Amino acid sequence: MAIMVIIEWEGLTPEQYDQLRAAVGWLDDAPVGGRCHVVAFGDDGVRMTDVWDSAEDLQNFVEGRLMPEVHNLGLPDQARLTVLPLHELSLPEGDQILAT
Repeated sequence: MAIMVIIEWEGLTPEQYDQLRAAVGWLDDAPVGGRCHVVAFGDDGVRMTDVWDSAEDLQNFVEGRLMPEVHNLGLPDQARLTVLPLHELSLPEGDQILAT
């Protein structure tokens, strides 16, 4: 089942996020099952919303690629995740990708 993940990561700066993105390489080597990744920064850290084909795909990415680099870079690892079943994902062009 497709999921939406809301990530709140207080204290993470744009520079740290960019370091992590480069280290994990998700732009060049997209994670299996990752459909969408949206990022915005506020005064207290980063907010991200992801769409994944399944919770298992998310878990495999987090455990196998993301967290090893979080630890290697010495980044804070207290991000809060909220996982919800996906109801719909649409592209700006109106092409519907996933829906229940």
